[in-house]
Amino acid sequence: MGVGEGEFCGFLSICPIIKGEARIDRMWITEISGKKTEMEEISHCFMFFPQFHHDFNVLFENGIIKRIAFDHYEWTKSKTSLAEYFKWIGITSKYIPGGFWDPIVIVFGKRNGKTWANNKQLAKLASGNANPLKPEESKDFKIIKKLVLQYRECVKLYKEQYQKELETFKKIKKIIMKTDNETPQKINSALKKIKAIMN
Repeated sequence: MGVGEGEFCGFLSICPIIKGEARIDRMWITEISGKKTEMEEISHCFMFFPQFHHDFNVLFENGIIKRIAFDHYEWTKSKTSLAEYFKWIGITSKYIPGGFWDPIVIVFGKRNGKTWANNKQLAKLASGNANPLKPEESKDFKIIKKLVLQYRECVKLYKEQYQKELETFKKIKKIIMKTDNETPQKINSALKKIKAIMN
């Protein structure tokens, strides 16, 4: 599993909203390098739920999200786990045209060509009112949450390691740039400084 963040879906653009209507524009076009390109609806989820954009790789690679075709994605686990996941990551989300669940239903509301989930169902499942006797977290969501947290930790460690290596590289580069000539004395002095940094 890679530790990159959302490379499969690394596109974001301005989301056009139809004036006078509180909903997401279901057909939207963005212009990249002068070329108009139709974007997938899942891009709206990335915008309104930034954490989902960061988590996408692990969800996709582990088969929780399946890409059927262009602009056609399915959530392969339970409807409850879909509601639980977005409730979990959506706590910091701001105003969403059409309501909190609208972009989620637009992207994941169908399965096998049939309506699978709607706004009211997901809101009810997320609130726990669907069945108060059920455990706090569903079996599917526990698995998903564990995978996502492990992935986030992996990404965090990768970033920390990269930052350390970048700082080391900059220090070495500075030493080399300040070595104005290649006399044995200058080279020896520079190498000693580099060795001290590496140690």
